[in-house]
Amino acid sequence: MKNKILTAASLSESRDGNPAATIGNAARACLPDSQSLLCAVILFTLCFSAPVFAAVRTEVETGNNAMFHYLLYARYFKGGKYLEGLAELEKARALDPESAYLMEEILPVYFDLGNYDKVMETASALLKKAGRNFAAFFYMASVYEIRDNTDKAVDYYLRASALKPDSADIDFSLGRIYMKKELYDKAEIHFVNAVKKDPDNPVMRLTMAVFYEAGKKWDKAVEQYIALAELDRDSVNPLLKIGEIHSRNGKYEEAETVFLKALEKDPDNFSVIAALAGIYEKQRQWEKLRDVLLKIHVVQDDYPEVEMYLGLAYLNLGDKKNAEEYFSRAVGINPENAPVYYSLALIYMDAKEYSKALDALENSEKYGGENTEIYFLKGVCFDSLGNKSITYETFERAIEKDPENHRALNYLSYSWAEAGINLKKARSYVEKALKLSPQNSAYMDTLGWVHYKQGNYNTALKLLRKVASLEDDPTIWEHLGDAYMKLGRKAHALKTYKKALSFGGDKAVLKKKIDAAH
Repeated sequence: MKNKILTAASLSESRDGNPAATIGNAARACLPDSQSLLCAVILFTLCFSAPVFAAVRTEVETGNNAMFHYLLYARYFKGGKYLEGLAELEKARALDPESAYLMEEILPVYFDLGNYDKVMETASALLKKAGRNFAAFFYMASVYEIRDNTDKAVDYYLRASALKPDSADIDFSLGRIYMKKELYDKAEIHFVNAVKKDPDNPVMRLTMAVFYEAGKKWDKAVEQYIALAELDRDSVNPLLKIGEIHSRNGKYEEAETVFLKALEKDPDNFSVIAALAGIYEKQRQWEKLRDVLLKIHVVQDDYPEVEMYLGLAYLNLGDKKNAEEYFSRAVGINPENAPVYYSLALIYMDAKEYSKALDALENSEKYGGENTEIYFLKGVCFDSLGNKSITYETFERAIEKDPENHRALNYLSYSWAEAGINLKKARSYVEKALKLSPQNSAYMDTLGWVHYKQGNYNTALKLLRKVASLEDDPTIWEHLGDAYMKLGRKAHALKTYKKALSFGGDKAVLKKKIDAAH
């Protein structure tokens, strides 16, 4: 919502031709100019009720008249002294309690200072006097919205809208309420109307962009960020958001183009450089990743993640010396930081440096890292190094520390199935994992594979056919082919093995199985 004090002047358009609003604004604008101020005083008194007009002539020198206090209020507000200004405005109202103009003027002040009871009291008095009044309806609606009385808020915003149908603020407020009520179609209609009525309003554009992002309407979100970029050509923030949306949706070339454009505006913007590094890491473009991270290094050289990913880039470029240097620097920045060691372990695992990953995990645990996740990753490392007995023990410890660690439950279950051991326990573990994560296709495959290893080929076939319909994973399709073979359905097995091969399965293994299925 816009700041009500700053937008109060806009309410003058709804005051049925009352010249006081225009003159009041002129008075505020011209306060330093004594001659202009005098003119404003003379003109403004014409807009007040007859008693005040008479009082001005008799009491102006004593300072006890509505005009005097109103002008003090305006001067205080111009200097940022809002409480003092409010006190003067209340004095003006006390001297002229029937002035609709002063009621309208004080509403946004009460609202922005959080005095909602006074807003409701004043708005009610204004409606008794005027019958229908935009400012009264609008601020009553705003108070109802803040107090979560959304039905009444909508009612009063609609009343205000009937008096001022071109108000973007009303549509924006209604959009906000409907979004809160999860009536997203209605919210979108009002947000669109608000932006049409006030296309250069950055707050409305940004809200609409975030609204579309939350609804995963990426193209519409990008449209709003493009409009924001046009409104503020010097800002890189809209470009950063556009690039992030492209990156999230796998449009890495488009993301790179936008990020580079943002860096033309602000070459040292850390967030943009980091986002650009992120897409290079996802695409495994190690030279580009190295170069952009070195640029971050110039901007900020005490960021351990930068050092770690520089190490990753060098490691994948075959430069182990520089890789180790940057990994050491990452740890040196904060040698007792458990998350740094944890992240370092993930990088070593990505590079298949499992022994070094284990060392990093040990240090993460030493400095207070999350034990259950650490044990899970240790189990993966031991398994990758071929140390099966320690693998099983480590996963059991992970499950002991967190019985609902479904990743450990599934991994251990699959490992046992592959080895053909502990099949009854393996089945109970993977069934528990599926209860914790019911839509996980990898876990469904594991359950099918356990049944296969137990000799329950029809059950295995049923499960594996279901999961194969969900995933184009070569392992799943290979398992399905194995089930067909055990049931003597070679033609189906042949087609399935070929599918597994097309999805990137092991060529040597699958070629033998295809030959056997002929």
